[in-house]
Amino acid sequence: MLRSLRPMRIIRYILGLSLLAASSAGWAQASGASQINLNVDDLCQYVAENPAETDSSRGTRFVYQTRLFAAAGVDPHTDTREVISSKMQAWWSQHQHLLICNVTNSIVRDGSILKLAVDSSSSEFINDVVRRWRVDLNRIDADGTTVLDFIEQQRERNRSSSRFAILDRYYNIFAGGGAKRARDLR
Repeated sequence: MLRSLRPMRIIRYILGLSLLAASSAGWAQASGASQINLNVDDLCQYVAENPAETDSSRGTRFVYQTRLFAAAGVDPHTDTREVISSKMQAWWSQHQHLLICNVTNSIVRDGSILKLAVDSSSSEFINDVVRRWRVDLNRIDADGTTVLDFIEQQRERNRSSSRFAILDRYYNIFAGGGAKRARDLR
C-alpha cells in the first residue's frame, strides 16, 4: 500500500497512524513514550459505576481494584495488606497526575479520580484509597483545588439536601486520611 502513495502522502499516512495510536481509548501516557498499563477512561467509569468483579479468581471485589492492582503489580492472592498498600502508594505517587476524569453524569470535569469518587458516592473506592492503601490525597488539580476543597464546595452547595450527610462523612474520611485544602499546602 505504501508504494502507491507519494512521499507527502506517506508522511501524512504515518502521522495519521501515529495520532490514531496516541489517542486511542484514553490510554494514559507516563513520562515520554512509556505507557502505564491502564485505560484511565475505563477506570474512571469503573469508579463512577462501581461494578462488582465477576471473575472471582482475580481475588478482588470490584473491577477498579482488578485494574489498579494489575497496573501496580499487586497480587491479591499472595501480597499482604501491607505489601498491597506499599505497592499502591508507590504506583499512585508516580501516576496520580494521569488519573484525570471526565465521566458523563458527573460534575467533575478534568478533575482527579478522587473528586469523581466523591461525586459518584463511590464509598468502596474512597475506603480503598484513603483507609486501606493510604495514598497521597493532596494533589492540586488544574482548577487549583484538592479533593478536600471539592468536598467543602459540594457541602456548601448541598447544605439543605440529604446529600450533605454523605459529603460530611466523606470530608471526615479524607481529612482523617491526611487530605488538606490547597491553601494549606502552599
